[in-house]
Amino acid sequence: MRVFNGIDEFAAAVGSHLGDSEWVEVTQAMVDQFAEATGDHQWIHVDPERAAHGPFGTTVAHGYLTLSLVPAMISQTYRVDGLALALNYGSDKVRYPSPVPVGSRVRAHFDLQSLTPIALGMQAVTRVTVELEGSAKPACVAEVVSVLVPGGNDATTNTTDATTDAADPAEAANVAQVADPAEASHPNHPRPGNQHRPHQRRVTEQRTHEQPIDEKVATR
Repeated sequence: MRVFNGIDEFAAAVGSHLGDSEWVEVTQAMVDQFAEATGDHQWIHVDPERAAHGPFGTTVAHGYLTLSLVPAMISQTYRVDGLALALNYGSDKVRYPSPVPVGSRVRAHFDLQSLTPIALGMQAVTRVTVELEGSAKPACVAEVVSVLVPGGNDATTNTTDATTDAADPAEAANVAQVADPAEASHPNHPRPGNQHRPHQRRVTEQRTHEQPIDEKVATR
């Protein structure tokens, strides 16, 4: 477990590898429970007998199940202290290059790509590569976007979509509604009362050949 003592220390890690999670075995029970939760009961996931004669020779995990393992893998790998809460703002460029057969193991590798000031605190973009044991191709790749909200010195959280005990649920809901960087920090979309606030300097430069997240949202 890698621990960052506040956002400033986390910012110093931009462009570096944050760490690797533990291996997680994907079981049929996990797949069945995910099917029940989501309503996706396609036979390639939940019918081992039929799947044995299918394209993969066995049942395979849902792609979204693989992606849903990422928050738990983050909690095994690193955390940022000094936050009131952290919000899962979404994921970009999600792909599933390799199916995940039931009984196989996966683990995640994390690289911090950028950390950008917004009205609420910071927006972090982390490159996630979910490795499939024994496979040349990863099970999943994605750019996970998180909103990090600073808090008291004793507040501790990791970058998941869950709030800490220190955060009021009503306040967290309000944060989720205004967490759009286009509304929070885009120069063409000032928030009420902030018209004269100097534009905040980015901690890191924008990703090469890619629009900033706030511009993407603002031009939809």
